[in-house]
Formats: sequence, structure tokens, C-alpha cells
Amino acid sequence: MRATRRASLVSLGVLAFAALSCAEGDTGGPFDGEGGGPSFEPNLVPITFEVRVRQANASGGPLAAARCAVQVEGGEALERTTGPDGAAIFELESWSDTLSVSCVKHHGTSWIGLRRSELAHDGIELYVQGEEPPRRGPTLSGAIDSPGAAGEYRLVQATNQLAGPYEGQKESYTLSVEDGVPFGIFAVRFEVPRKLEPRRHAVHTLGWSAWSHRPVTEDTVFDLDLAEPVSPAVARGSISLPTSETGLASPLVEASTWGRAFVYPKAAPGEVLLGFATETLLSVDAPWLRPAMHYTTESYEGFYAPEDVFTELVLEGKDPAAPYSMITMDGYPPSGALHERFLDVPMVIEPKEVVPLRGAVLRWAPEQEQPNAFVVEDAYGATLTVVWADERSELVVPDLPVRWARALAAPVTGRLIRVEQGERVPTNTRYAASRELEFRR
Repeated sequence: MRATRRASLVSLGVLAFAALSCAEGDTGGPFDGEGGGPSFEPNLVPITFEVRVRQANASGGPLAAARCAVQVEGGEALERTTGPDGAAIFELESWSDTLSVSCVKHHGTSWIGLRRSELAHDGIELYVQGEEPPRRGPTLSGAIDSPGAAGEYRLVQATNQLAGPYEGQKESYTLSVEDGVPFGIFAVRFEVPRKLEPRRHAVHTLGWSAWSHRPVTEDTVFDLDLAEPVSPAVARGSISLPTSETGLASPLVEASTWGRAFVYPKAAPGEVLLGFATETLLSVDAPWLRPAMHYTTESYEGFYAPEDVFTELVLEGKDPAAPYSMITMDGYPPSGALHERFLDVPMVIEPKEVVPLRGAVLRWAPEQEQPNAFVVEDAYGATLTVVWADERSELVVPDLPVRWARALAAPVTGRLIRVEQGERVPTNTRYAASRELEFRR
């Protein structure tokens, strides 16, 4: 579940950077006009405001049938539904203060704190994650002939799998794969240590195997002989841990915190695991070492080119509700000391108890990392992402389209998020998430 949430944050980078460009006066996009934004004084005359909703994926196409709510601060929310071109038109009585825009389908996105003077024209382009339709295909199954001892685990995956991998101790597997395309299969044998030192994580790999497979259009049997090994690529590196404003170790670096690393195809983040950390160690107490996460990773590079994958380095607590920090970077895991640093995490001051989501007020510590997004998820995986570009010390959750707000399943949880580009490498993206908060409907 937590890996799924981290994967969904990858698209959050698009939303946050779009909000940042809006605040910096970027005139790109469908509301371009020579000479920048219109010249006007705040007024109380009717305004035509256009919302264009696009899919937060590689296509970036228009998202039809999304429900949008526009609300001027202190006023009532207006609701419209986008047409085939992804557009919805609103008639505003005035826009003398800030404006919030929320659009949802299965998932939702909100921009808050928008000022008319910051937009090139009276309109905005919003990216929303659409609901992926269920994918079905033929099954691939067979026996697992493993030379290992009883008690070891096996992870079996296909590059075109539709419903997740097989992971377990059985001597057989079943996958659902895409119809009619060639694909690769790879398997890992591993053991998990029963006891680890504080701030250390380890997985003992016992061997990798890989096969290329022809397209299948019907259920197919394919037995795996794990005695046919392949050599994974091994990387050893380190990345600096976050520090607080006082120079002390971040509160994220506790005895219950450990480091993780994952490698995914860019086309399937969180779905096909191409590599992972076999060992990580947080050097916190050793005065002769810089505070860092030291890692060793193994990856199979036979099916994807480096430009088609990304690596995810994570600093997280063993408690799923604990805060975490994450960096994504292009390519397979690099070796050596990285010129990068984990972000510290936002520290929530309010709310101190469970409150209704609608109109909830969130406040955070000014001396910790400042959030620029708030992500909410319900029990069925529907997410709401609220982003802003201005400096602020609190967030009031905006009014959401009524139909979607009523559909949210309890419990609803959320985190304050900081998203920004890498410290040294602009193509890297850094994320930091607060502890998990719970809300009522």
C-alpha cells in the first residue's frame, strides 16, 4: 500500500512544478498572449473563467467528464463538468481575492491561492490523474524449479504484467500478461533476515534468472528453471541524510527508520520492480562519517535501457504512518557518493486530532521543511492533491465537487508534501512527506 502511495507521488512532481511556473509568471500553455497577462485593476464585474483539465500522464490529453468546482475566497463554490475537449466555463460575479479550483474524476487536483494578476488570461490548465480501466489478458503460469532450500522466497515478474507479480514460497506461479506483445520474464530468489540492527535494512538475494518470451494470446504454461542464472548489475553508493535548521540530525532519522531503494520502468512506476536495495545502513552516530544512507543495490538491466527507467531512494519509518523522504532520479542506481541530499519532512502542528476533511485547517512548523502540496487518499485509493505556489503557513481544504466528496470512503488519510527539483541535478525530484493524518468525511 505504501509503495503504491509513493508511486502516485511521481505524477505529483508534474502538478507542483506546474504550480511553481504559474507563480513565476510562466506564460506558456493554451492561455498564452503576447505581452504577458492582461492589464487591469481588481474589480467586481462579471468574469468568464475557463478551466482546462488534462490527464496527468504521458499523453497529457484532455480529460472529459471531470467535475470541477471554482470558489472565490469567501464565496460559494460553482460546479461544472468538462466537455470532450476537457474544458469547463465559469461565470464569476467577481474575482477581487484569491481563487481555488478543484477538478475530480476518480482522482482529484486542487490549486489554491490563485490571484488574477498571476495568470496570463482568465483561465487555468489543471492536471488530474484519471482512473485506469481494468486490464485483463491471458495467464502465464508454470512450475518453479528452484535449487534453493525450503523457506526461501521467489519473486516472479513479467515486463508486461497486468495484475502484479508473484511473490511467495510456492513451487508454482501465475501472472496475467498483456495480449499479443513480446515480453521478458525475470525471477529472484531471496531470504529476509529475521533480525536487523537499528537503521539497517537487508535482503539476501540467492540468484536472478531471466527469459525472453514470444507474444501470447491465450493462457500459456511456461516452467521456470531457476538453476539458469543471470548476473545482476550491482551498485554501491551513498546519499546525504537531511539536517534540521539547527544542524542536528533530522527527526526523521530515528532508530526505527531505514533506507530503501527501488528501480522501475518509467512506463510502469510501482508495478514492475527491476531492482532493489539488498542492503542499506544509515550512518548517524559515527563522527568520522557524514550522515548518509549507504546502499547496495541489484538490478536486472537486460530488458530496459537506462533512459527508460528511474531509481527511487527512500528514507522511511517501519510504521506505515511515519514520515518519509524520497528522491527519484533517471536511470539505474549510480555508484559512489551522490551530490544530493534527502529533504527534511514537514512537521504538522494542527490538526492534533481527527477532524472532518471539508474545511480542515492544517498548520506546520516554520522551522521545518515547508510543504507545497497536500495529498489525501481514501480506503479505495482515490486521491486528492492540493497544490499551491505562494508562501503560506496554513492550508484550509477547499470545497470539493459534492458528488466526489460524498463518494470518499472512510477512513480518509493525508500527508503534507514538499516537492522540488534536485539540489544539484535538476532532473532529480525530491519529495518529503509528513506523518500520516486521519480525517472524517
